[in-house]
Amino acid sequence: MNESIKNKTVNITGIILTVIITVGFIWAVYRLAGLSEDDVPVTAARMQANEVRAFAGLKMMAEAQEKYIQTDWDRDGKRVYAMFFVHLWTSVSPGGEPIPVNLIPRKQAFAMEDTLTVDGYYYVDLRKRQLEGNTRREIDYEKEWAMAAVPGSAGRTGVLSFIVDQNKVIYVTPRMHGEPEYPNEPDRGGWTRIDTEAELKEFQKSVNYPFS
Repeated sequence: MNESIKNKTVNITGIILTVIITVGFIWAVYRLAGLSEDDVPVTAARMQANEVRAFAGLKMMAEAQEKYIQTDWDRDGKRVYAMFFVHLWTSVSPGGEPIPVNLIPRKQAFAMEDTLTVDGYYYVDLRKRQLEGNTRREIDYEKEWAMAAVPGSAGRTGVLSFIVDQNKVIYVTPRMHGEPEYPNEPDRGGWTRIDTEAELKEFQKSVNYPFS
């Protein structure tokens, strides 16, 4: 195996293990502190407030990605978008050393699964893009990226799902986004483009919320 490829594989494995261990620790702290989303009363107003914050969170992520690609953070000779959004907080050098980036807060960086939501939402790196028909291709982080914001606790903390890519255009749908890919032509696939918080709040009026 080529030595550079081998080193890159080892580094990626180390990054993933570090993230898993850290997430597990934070999850345990949240549970011990009684901060689970399941312990907070569910209301339609709370869901809507979470959705507004998730919209703002994706905007922040999009701006952070635009700044991230301007610097070769991992010092490998290439400027790319962050493959893992946790790298918008802390990246990793080819030798495995952490590199502070601080383009997003730490709590946002670890909101990567249902038990570690921020304001009721967690974020997912979308690894593939849909093309025409059933064709799909891998994301090329030298020129693109894509993410989703998904409500936690099986939809108890929000109704809307959000997606965004390198174009910084956010789309929303009142259904769960369960696939790890960015849809082809979102506006033709049940997604609605939302540019401002005011537009989001207007869209929320058309959504049927439980616990109203």
